[in-house]
Parts: sequence; structure tokens; C-alpha cells
Amino acid sequence: MKGLIADVIAGRKVIDDNVENQEWCMSVVAEGRKQLTEAEKTVEQQKSTIANLEERLKGAESSPAAGVKEEQEQQGVKPPSPTATDLQSLQTENTNLNRELRLMSSAFHNLAARHQYTGMTVQRKSETPSSWLGKQRRIVEGNLGVGGRR
Repeated sequence: MKGLIADVIAGRKVIDDNVENQEWCMSVVAEGRKQLTEAEKTVEQQKSTIANLEERLKGAESSPAAGVKEEQEQQGVKPPSPTATDLQSLQTENTNLNRELRLMSSAFHNLAARHQYTGMTVQRKSETPSSWLGKQRRIVEGNLGVGGRR
């Protein structure tokens, strides 16, 4: 009877430990999801910045807007044309932001994959023994029916 009670108590401890582990895993997943949503917001902000810079680049390449052009003509002021260095700096900034966006996306994908497989271990490939002694042990284990790697 005492053994049965001890087994029940031990079983409850195991269940409590499993519940605690499950709660910890859920908190890790929730934190990962939170980080992922923050990353998605950052990516969206970067996309809007890139789109804005591309529009500025197109505007710099083409002539000034019609309303601004007419106003400048009325005042007798010639608008400054964008120089090659201005265009080059905008293109460089655009290229750098695109590269950063790709790197951030790949990093957050990697982070999400790690959180998805937290706690899982990869099983090693069963290796066949290469030495003579290892092969002999393998043969004896097979004949005796002893469990082991196969």
C-alpha cells in the first residue's frame, strides 16, 4: 500500500514537472512570436523608407514637378539640377538599405526556425564500427540479442 502511494506521489511530481516544462516552452514560443512581430514591423518600416528613397531618386532623375517649375520660372530662379554625386549617393543608400533588408529578413527567418525547434535534438547517424574489435562486438551483440546501436 505504501509503495502504491509513493508511486502516485512520484507520478504527480512528474506531471507537475511536465506542466512546468510545457509552460516554459510556451513562454519561449510567445517571446519568439513577439520578436518576430517586432521584426516584421521593422521590415515594413524599412520597405516604406526604401520606397520613399526610390521616389526621391526618380524625382531627382526627372525634371522638377510642374508646380514648382512654374513658380521658379515666375521668380526667375533656375532650379538646381541634381548632380551625379547626389544621384550616386541616393543609389548607394538605396542599395545599402536593400542589402540590410535582405540580411534582416534572413536573420529573423533563422531566429524563427530556432524557436520552432527549441528543445529538439538531432539524432546522430548510426555509425558502423571500422575496427576489427568493434565489428566483433557488433557480431556478439547481435547473437546475444543485446540491445544497442544497429
